Amino acid sequence: MNRSRQIEMFEGHGLVADGVTVLRDFGHPTRGIVRCPAAPLVRAWLHRRGVSARLGEYARPGTPVGHDPLTVSLVSYLEPAGQAIGIAVATPPGLAWLGRETVEDWSRVLRTRRVLVPGGAGTGDGGGCRGLGDCRHGEVAARLVTAYRERGDLVLLVGSPDGAAEGEWAEDLLRAGEVVAVRETGEVAGLAAGVGEERVSYVVHPGAVVEEVAVLLAALRERFPRLRGQHPDQWCYAASDRRHALEAVSELSDLVLALGEQDAARLTRVAGRAARPVAGLADLLPELLAPAATVGLLPPRPGGGPTVGEMVEVLSGLGPISLLEQRSLSEVRTDVSAGRGPGVRR
Repeated sequence: MNRSRQIEMFEGHGLVADGVTVLRDFGHPTRGIVRCPAAPLVRAWLHRRGVSARLGEYARPGTPVGHDPLTVSLVSYLEPAGQAIGIAVATPPGLAWLGRETVEDWSRVLRTRRVLVPGGAGTGDGGGCRGLGDCRHGEVAARLVTAYRERGDLVLLVGSPDGAAEGEWAEDLLRAGEVVAVRETGEVAGLAAGVGEERVSYVVHPGAVVEEVAVLLAALRERFPRLRGQHPDQWCYAASDRRHALEAVSELSDLVLALGEQDAARLTRVAGRAARPVAGLADLLPELLAPAATVGLLPPRPGGGPTVGEMVEVLSGLGPISLLEQRSLSEVRTDVSAGRGPGVRR
């Protein structure tokens, strides 16, 4: 990329009157159409600096697509497949210095990068199994609550969905008093003072992080040594897998971007390091991106900000990228029984 990178200025006529236009594409005299995926990012950066700018297209230097003179400042490079990519800013001649300055600032950001995303990032940051209709774990949990209630037990709903609201079925059960939520170890001491310990059962909340559930269950077993509950084969591991993927993205990245409105404390706890909040494209500055050879993207909540897809698109205009999904998958083996390991025959 560096060997093919070049900064140029062209004079011509176009549709620009007295403002600045960040071009989505540009007809280069020798390189052909130069695609500019980072145009929305550059426009947002200009707005942050108090410069009014719009997005537009331009055909080719010297082509009479309008009557107003303009200057196009351009940095471009060739992708491995030969496609020309760049950043182009069109201005009236009197603002040519601004276009040139903008292109030079962003040209320092251009480099080959890896972009890491957690597997399934397109679905947002919400929990995994959130209700009866979402996955089988919700159905299993609901059936167990009914069974434990029918035998007269106090039923504890252990854990809470990671980064999501309670499922509708859980809200109904809690509202009706059919289960008691246990989300923190501090809640254990005050539980069921008048209930015999043999009459207490638990159900793991689908979508809860299993590692957090294990801590809660350890505290509950100290409080209720004869505690009964669902078998680990029936637990939901989706949230744990998602968290492990987030941890991997964070660990392997030079820069971690938390997209949309996020809980900063939770993200630090989950990802294991500070993440840079990105509520909009204007939060991405050249000096922030320039040194990062590997950028990790933490997806937003649904509808909560720039999507992973949008961010990958603009980053693809700042140098060739390699997009990697970090995945974690926990599989429950049910072919194991006492005295017989998996796959052992007698």
